[in-house]
Amino acid sequence: MAVAPTVIEGRVEYAFGTFIFILRWLIRWRLVGIRGWAMDDWFSVFAWIISTIYFILIEELSVYGAAVGFTQEMREALTPEMVQSFEYGSKILFALFGLLITLQWSLKGVLVSFFLRLTRQTKIHKYVLGVAGISVASYVAAIITWPTHCLPIRRAWQILPDPGFECSLNITTNIVLAVGSALVDALLLVVPIMIVKDTRITLFQKVLIVFLLSTGVFVMGITITRCILSVDPGADRVAQNSAWGNREILVTIFAVNVPIVHVLFKSETWKKMWGGTRTYVQTTDRDGDTGMSGRGTKGSKSSKMEIYKMTDIHMDNHESKTKLVHGNGVPGAFLNSDATKHSSNVLADKRDDSGEECDNNVSV
Repeated sequence: MAVAPTVIEGRVEYAFGTFIFILRWLIRWRLVGIRGWAMDDWFSVFAWIISTIYFILIEELSVYGAAVGFTQEMREALTPEMVQSFEYGSKILFALFGLLITLQWSLKGVLVSFFLRLTRQTKIHKYVLGVAGISVASYVAAIITWPTHCLPIRRAWQILPDPGFECSLNITTNIVLAVGSALVDALLLVVPIMIVKDTRITLFQKVLIVFLLSTGVFVMGITITRCILSVDPGADRVAQNSAWGNREILVTIFAVNVPIVHVLFKSETWKKMWGGTRTYVQTTDRDGDTGMSGRGTKGSKSSKMEIYKMTDIHMDNHESKTKLVHGNGVPGAFLNSDATKHSSNVLADKRDDSGEECDNNVSV
């Protein structure tokens, strides 16, 4: 039996998505160790688990099918065996919607948590906290709409009589999912602009940082496209809906992980990842936040600046740490080595109130 093109596409997309996740985990493991992982890293693990279950069920759905967009006449023409098969497939499709909602917001959790960590010592941190709250509210709205848009719930997989397009096409769920997802992505697009607008770096560097942190615009586009195509009634909607759902997942996986994976293109990253062993120390910053930080055994002062420490801020030598708190800093991981020669690390070698030198490593 020939394998459907959409199934092959789904397998390729799952493989690429898993590869991106593995790259992320490898980078984070080598640079900060498992004990140095932050909330966005654990969100990525959860998202990969959900995506694995999702793609397994997609394979099952391709075997059984579902009566998506079928009219009453088309349903009456089905054989008893096809009715039974489509009913089981419709149950799988119902479960897939719940997984898709959870997966999409798990991936948003990766990016929102990353931004919270990235802006922890800046004035836009409260804004990101607000976006996080809106993201949670959007997820709750979507997850409630999923089982309640078609009541009683058994109508979601009912074949005969025709339960209507609302039940078979999940129109309301698709709209709530798309609106909530696009809203959160749009709000997050403001963050990189606010990060770089007052910084003293080149225009190219500003554009690069904004691009790396604004890939959510692609997610918005494909989310809206999937929503429009998914609510269009007609036969053979299952293959098209599955294909666009898979594409949306892959694009989202890429978008939320590109700020991490991009460091592979830096020579400093390879030196840090493979240049020596790591030891871990528990550290505390001035705000009382504690965490584990990795430190290479090779090198002296350079080892104090983590390549992937997103709370490192490079500033002009004449700027003070006070300006950093007011939002004039840029994450050091996004600046190239040439730029760092003319800037100082605000978080490097702080001194406590007694005048003694203290460790400034923070959790990453």
